[in-house]
Amino acid sequence: MRIDLLYFSSTGNTRLLAEHAREWLGGRGIHAELHEAVTTEPAAIVGGLLIVLYPVWGSDMPGPLQDVLDRLKPTSGNAKIALIGNCGIFTGDTGIHRRRILRRRGWEVVYVDHVMMPVNINIPGFNLWPVPGPAERDGIIAAGRRKLERIMSGILAGERRFSGRGPLDRLGGWSQRAFYEPALQLWRESFAVDAGRCVRCGFCARLCPTGNITVDEAGVRFGGDCLVCTRCYNLCPEDAVLIGPASRDTGRYKRYKGPGDGRRPQLYR
Repeated sequence: MRIDLLYFSSTGNTRLLAEHAREWLGGRGIHAELHEAVTTEPAAIVGGLLIVLYPVWGSDMPGPLQDVLDRLKPTSGNAKIALIGNCGIFTGDTGIHRRRILRRRGWEVVYVDHVMMPVNINIPGFNLWPVPGPAERDGIIAAGRRKLERIMSGILAGERRFSGRGPLDRLGGWSQRAFYEPALQLWRESFAVDAGRCVRCGFCARLCPTGNITVDEAGVRFGGDCLVCTRCYNLCPEDAVLIGPASRDTGRYKRYKGPGDGRRPQLYR
């Protein structure tokens, strides 16, 4: 039996879950192929079951995952899909929203659930929930791993679960999707670099999944293809990337440096 695990990760939480899922499946004699959304080709996904792991962004999936799924055609041998989201605050009806879209395209969605993971975004206009310290972060991740294992066990047992169908889930999901894109545009226009902190190491450009950042002798420039994944903002070793001038205050706007397990972030160039 082969299972394909498709994921996109901004600051490392989803990657940790995807790798843990592969390890857990391997311990049960099941071969699992890991596919990172930006670098994979749909033709590489050939298993009998596709499990999509994703961070919840405004009660939806990140664009790179949507792009892969848009290009991936279900076949008689590869038409089953399970959706596992993760978020630090509110997941809404993300999986149910995507389930409707995928079913119209011929997929059989067999499972939808979510895992709580550490909050990884703390920026001006979105800072009601603090980034956790190491001890709290590790506790949240440990609970998230256990929840993921229960989800994987349910999928393998043939259980059907579709979380996110409650009225509050649907209302919250709809309202988040309605306002998310306007908020994204405001944040995209707010990216800048603190020249006093920046050492022009180029790490932000290597982290960017869309190639949106240019670093040269003139400085750091941001283009028009930003996903607002906050990889550059969170993972800059000097905390030089800003989303609005107020984010210079790293005490108030704490960066999330990843799940703290020694994994290096995905680099794209």
